[in-house]
Amino acid sequence: MNKIYSDQIEKAKILIDGVNKNRDFLVSKGYDPSIVETLQKDIEEMEREGEAVAREEAALSEHRTQCHAILSRLKDNLLTGKTGIKSRFEQDQWLKYGVTDKR
Repeated sequence: MNKIYSDQIEKAKILIDGVNKNRDFLVSKGYDPSIVETLQKDIEEMEREGEAVAREEAALSEHRTQCHAILSRLKDNLLTGKTGIKSRFEQDQWLKYGVTDKR
């Protein structure tokens, strides 16, 4: 889970724990402890969503890895294709066969 998310969840859990330990005293001072239930629901929802994000990031990472492998192959094949043209024809004919030269 993202560090920002987990940090906020941890802070909420600490608050919940503190409120629960001192509930009677806080109530006597006019504090409404119902925020604990709201925080608990938010924590549960954030954890579910965080897990969903982690799964999607893992899938995205796999796709990136595949794209990098394909890109590497593409570059190698492009170089092979250009080299074959460059070795067989004069430079002034390269453009005719789709080989651009920046020299």
